[in-house]
Amino acid sequence: FYTMKNSINKNLQTEVDACFLYNKLAAVEADPTVANVFRQMSEIEYGHATAFLKKISPGKIGILPAPSLRAKTLNSIGKIFGYDYVLGVLMDTEKSISNAVISAKNKNKLPITGRETSHVTILRSILEKEAKVTGNNLAKFESRHRSVGGNALRAAVLGGNDGLVSNFSLVMGI
Repeated sequence: FYTMKNSINKNLQTEVDACFLYNKLAAVEADPTVANVFRQMSEIEYGHATAFLKKISPGKIGILPAPSLRAKTLNSIGKIFGYDYVLGVLMDTEKSISNAVISAKNKNKLPITGRETSHVTILRSILEKEAKVTGNNLAKFESRHRSVGGNALRAAVLGGNDGLVSNFSLVMGI
């Protein structure tokens, strides 16, 4: 039980951090379409965080935790060096989560719907500096990721965190 609750707490913090960082990206983005996408992603991550909070204390009104020191540090890096690095970190996190969700679905013999990679698709469009994020991608984005997928999402977030720790350790070692 403790391990599961600790896992949910980590997932909650990951969602809070992503919400915070997407909101910061929206605030500094010059392109209104891209800024709107970042705001929507922030709202979706907020919804995920709220769902995890309800799992931690069902039936009670809880307060979301503040962004972590890691998220605040990434924001400071963005202020100093530009937010491209922060966007890259979020892209790596979303890729890790997406891959973990797909692996969990394959393991449990659940169908792959394409929704698993919608955040990655949107961020890839932005990172590749497409002239504009396509309306098709926005439509897919707005209609998806509105609920938390239980064990699959938990596994995805933990896998993403493991990937971040590994990358951080590698960079610090170098």
